[in-house]
Amino acid sequence: MVMVVFCIVSLATHAALAATAEKQKIVVGHFHSWVLSDAWNQLVAAFNEKYPDIEVELLHALQEEYEAKLKTLIAAGVAPDLFFAGSGPAAELAKLGAVEDLTPYLERAGMKLPSAEYILGGIAPPYLSDGKVYALALEALTRGIYINIEHYQQAGLNTPGITWTWNEFLANAQKLTTPGTRWGFAINATTSFGNLNPVIHSFGGRWWNENRTELGFNTSEFEQGVKFIADLINVYGVTGGNFPNASASMYPNTPSVNYNFNPNRVPDWRFLPYPRGKQAAGAMSTEGMLMMKSSKNKEAAWKFLEWVFSPEGQRAWAIANRVIVHIPTLQEYFAPNAGPAARQSLIQTIVYNNEHRVVDSPLNTAWGPAVRLIEENVRAAFRGEISPRQAIESAWEACVAELNMLKAQTGL
Repeated sequence: MVMVVFCIVSLATHAALAATAEKQKIVVGHFHSWVLSDAWNQLVAAFNEKYPDIEVELLHALQEEYEAKLKTLIAAGVAPDLFFAGSGPAAELAKLGAVEDLTPYLERAGMKLPSAEYILGGIAPPYLSDGKVYALALEALTRGIYINIEHYQQAGLNTPGITWTWNEFLANAQKLTTPGTRWGFAINATTSFGNLNPVIHSFGGRWWNENRTELGFNTSEFEQGVKFIADLINVYGVTGGNFPNASASMYPNTPSVNYNFNPNRVPDWRFLPYPRGKQAAGAMSTEGMLMMKSSKNKEAAWKFLEWVFSPEGQRAWAIANRVIVHIPTLQEYFAPNAGPAARQSLIQTIVYNNEHRVVDSPLNTAWGPAVRLIEENVRAAFRGEISPRQAIESAWEACVAELNMLKAQTGL
């Protein structure tokens, strides 16, 4: 009897050891606030329902600390297997050869990118500059304008359609504004250029030329866009306030979690694309996941990456309150806390912006100083200190000198 018990215990112990030996572990690095950290925890729990043999350790970091922390871990030889990133650190690490080429994994899995079923084709920065895929898009970022439905109704205004124009927008903003009490549009001279660029783009203005190799903002179209924003602030007097606390009726922003859309937290709203000017100008981007070339568990890391990118994983990401990139799943399930009309307007805007997106960013991060020079001068026009034409001419002169110096130093 003793021998039998011993054998059973030994077999059980052996099985447990074997199971432990078979279990793989990967580390996934990501940034953002507690809202996104909670979403990642939910995503990992859903993944482990399908893959209980893969342990996922999440490496949390605040966004402002994330890039430095990632570089420190890489230098120490303990980088995560996968990491979540935007265009800056992703492009830099890919250029250094630290990121795994995902093309063979995609081919083996029968996945073809770009794909029409995904926002921006499912590819995240760095894009296909050398014919290789380095990152799969995990979530979509778009920009648009929230409108407060209650304010519109009080002003006797109809809800705008998805193809509204700047003339309609201005007329509405003027009717919605009660100086000192409520403002038509929540912007000012310090508003993020991410929220202002679509205005400039809609007038046909571009920061760079079509190939993004030279400056392109010294045009009448760029000036018209800057002037329109400056006039909203200084001539029409319809800007100020804030959207969530109901002191403004329209508000430009990026919806990223449906925490922002919960009708218990904010008024009834719609989310619309920026109005049309000379052209439609959708602001659309993706953030995604990359695999480190140094990963010791690449097959397990690929399973996680492949699952997150699949409709099943995208649905889990949507349940965790994130804006997903898989369009059919987006249309089927998103923002459960939002009312049906608000939810539909958001989905329509994301799809619309994906179809009308304007790519207008420098290819090289070394151009950052030039961008800041443009912004400094244009903001002076927003404050009414100089004219839009003076702002552009001053910025152009300073930027040309700055870029000539950069080209001489770096060979750009």
